[in-house]
Amino acid sequence: MFPLSSSTQIALRTLQNAGYEAYIVGGCVRDYLRGTLPQDIDITTNALPEETKAVFTDYRTIDTGIQHGTVTVLIDGQSFEITTYRVDVGYSDGRHPDAVQFTPSLREDAARRDFTVNAMAYHPDSGVVDFFAGQADLAARTIRCVGAPERRFSEDALRILRALRFASTLSFSIEAKTAEALNSQKNLLHQVSAERVTVELTKLLCGDGVAPILSCYLSVLTAYLPELSTVDAAFTGKLCHRVRKEPSLRYAALFSQLPLPRVESLLKRLRLDHKTKQTILSLLTLFHTPIRFDKPSLRRLIGQYSFELVIDALNLHADVCALTDDAQGVHDTLRVTALVREIVVNGECCSLPQLALRGADLSEFGLQGAEIGKMLHFILGEVLDGRMENNRETILSYIRSKRSAQ
Repeated sequence: MFPLSSSTQIALRTLQNAGYEAYIVGGCVRDYLRGTLPQDIDITTNALPEETKAVFTDYRTIDTGIQHGTVTVLIDGQSFEITTYRVDVGYSDGRHPDAVQFTPSLREDAARRDFTVNAMAYHPDSGVVDFFAGQADLAARTIRCVGAPERRFSEDALRILRALRFASTLSFSIEAKTAEALNSQKNLLHQVSAERVTVELTKLLCGDGVAPILSCYLSVLTAYLPELSTVDAAFTGKLCHRVRKEPSLRYAALFSQLPLPRVESLLKRLRLDHKTKQTILSLLTLFHTPIRFDKPSLRRLIGQYSFELVIDALNLHADVCALTDDAQGVHDTLRVTALVREIVVNGECCSLPQLALRGADLSEFGLQGAEIGKMLHFILGEVLDGRMENNRETILSYIRSKRSAQ
């Protein structure tokens, strides 16, 4: 028995009491069987959309995709997408069905789904309904298409990326015929929007099984991102796995072997949000910056980029050195990392906001406008280089002496 929420039980029971079949379906069944709680619950039923709405008159309903058979029902704060059993007719654009036909058959509905582990249904009374050996593939930790893989991928090219993403996030392998079809039909990825590619690629990169997937299937991604064809797939997979599971870091690891102008082009094509793009570019700029062992240089880097970004870039550098058996590189990177942490722990000044003086303090010396900014940046440079103590009175004394000498 799955630990269904009371809202889920109400949804199933309401449809059943009205004389219809109803099952939770897809990824939520997969997750329950794996022992994890799903984020979303989808329900499939033989009730037509208008019949579903009529059954749930006591609850708020939304015509989410009623032309495709989907009605969203809100029950006690939980939303359910309830979809009529259907078969998809034609995929002329390689992404979306040209039309859908409703069917009374749960099996026919399951047959249109992408992978066997996502094609199972469940009801507390009947248990798991599994027409395509999804439970066996789940136990074998295998991603396998429902039916012929070539057909599944030609219907919707996004399924190519979904196969890779599920294999990475679940740490599963990909069944041989499915893998063969992935490679033979990879050029279909050009039919997928950049936004959808990015969503799937981000999830793939942040999966626990990213290393073997990139090692074996990076060539599939190069159909959409040809710049990656020059990248060492096995090395990149290992590097992505080593860094923290944060999208910016994993993208930086993925692109670490590419020159920055090429990375900028890739990021524009993927249409990542501005903050993520800037973080990735900053990380890689720091990553490609020669390691310096002097505190003035490190203070400037911290002030320009932030302590966190400098540390992340150093960690990325250390991971690369570790993977290439560069013991000296690891040692040097750890030395610099220790210096960076010492700078922050000691509260050493790295930027204007940390300076013990404000622009208003300079007005008493007759400085105005651009003169104030120029003086502050000059003082900051002196402090960063260790030629002046970051102390208000020390700085004021210096300015007094300089002004009196003019």
